[in-house]
Amino acid sequence: MYPYAIGLDIGISSVGWAVVALDNEGSPYGILNMGSRIFDAAEHPKTGASLAAPRREARSARRRLRRHRHRNERIRRLIVQSGIISEAELDSLFDGRLEDIYALRVRALDEAVSAREFSRILIHISQRRGFRSNRKSGASREDGELLSAVSANAERMKAGAYRTVAELFLKCDDYSEHKRNKGGSYIATVSRDMVADEVSLIFAAQRAFGMSFASEEIEREYTEILLSQRSFDEGPGGDSPYRGKDKVGRCTLFPDERRSPKAAYSFEYFNLLTRINNIRIIEGGSSVPLTEEQRKALIALAHKSASLDFAKLRKELDLRPEQLFNLVSYRPELTVEAAEKKTKFCYLKAYHELRRAFDKISKNYILGMSRDKLNAIGNVLSSYHTEKTISENLKAAELTDAELEAALTVGSFSGFGHISVKACDKLIPWLEQGMKYNEACASAGYDFKAHGGNERSRY
Repeated sequence: MYPYAIGLDIGISSVGWAVVALDNEGSPYGILNMGSRIFDAAEHPKTGASLAAPRREARSARRRLRRHRHRNERIRRLIVQSGIISEAELDSLFDGRLEDIYALRVRALDEAVSAREFSRILIHISQRRGFRSNRKSGASREDGELLSAVSANAERMKAGAYRTVAELFLKCDDYSEHKRNKGGSYIATVSRDMVADEVSLIFAAQRAFGMSFASEEIEREYTEILLSQRSFDEGPGGDSPYRGKDKVGRCTLFPDERRSPKAAYSFEYFNLLTRINNIRIIEGGSSVPLTEEQRKALIALAHKSASLDFAKLRKELDLRPEQLFNLVSYRPELTVEAAEKKTKFCYLKAYHELRRAFDKISKNYILGMSRDKLNAIGNVLSSYHTEKTISENLKAAELTDAELEAALTVGSFSGFGHISVKACDKLIPWLEQGMKYNEACASAGYDFKAHGGNERSRY
């Protein structure tokens, strides 16, 4: 039996495999067999949406309802434990004919209300506590619509000199038909800060009227429950095994280092160089790698343009019609131009998003920024998701106020590579010479197979 090794290339819709023969030193010297298995991707064939999306959305809905219910239970417990009303009174709080809740909330600004009425106000506000986005920028389309509605309502409050959200909804004609969002309309969306301001005004007014149930201590406890929301960056709560742990894997070349975010400039540049060095020009049955001048031209082009395909690469390299790319699938039903336009070449996505953001400071501002700073920004925008934690970590990266403001307009990034920023920076000088990844690793003195120097065994 010949010694052999099996290599796998696993994708979302296929698995490629190869069995290679090994010599006495464990190095491959020939292919014994190879092939692939293709299967349907776990996504919608027309839209590309994940087939797991319905389950994920249902799980999110259950989570929201559970948290809403838990918040309501905490508010009710606070009302009873603080002595505002008894548990029996709480159970019968909504019996009989009741005053319109929005009118009651407005009346509480100008006159004393009973403990039962005050309890109704606290419960109602906790159920309509307003919208708070985890990120002001890079939000979803729905978040954008909600934020637009919040801004519009803030303008209505200012124009009508309304003191609170309840007064806006009660007295503004725009809400005469309904005071809740319906039919895809977000007209009744207000910010959580606007709701918190109303709570503060109502508690202050009732304290001024001498009502003991509106003490500062109760207000503080109520507001804490009302505004509580778990940050994405805190991770799950309770005894979850994922709480507070860094789930980013280890670098295959430097096990003590964490893997690089895909949005880090070092990793994007490393990926670009690797891809460029794999390009060969085919002509007359033979192929040749790119020259140094051609590689530099493509590197410059990739930094200049965010959207590239092999048709644009052909134009930049000024190739003859009979010269073809090894990385393009030239099918009989497609012309050369169509095949090359269909094959994209985009490896600096995060770089160009940041470039457009920093152009607001000055044109080509990003060219004056260091690689370390760009790496730090890519890491922060990949690792954190709320504006507060993003701002804190960007400030730690020593961004100027203008750079911080520009970076906050960029959406979040996702994904991590297989090697660290340190490994990328070590390999880049060799890759810039035109070496392939395995050659660069060998020249830098690293084991690209990632055996880590461990003794080999059967498994």
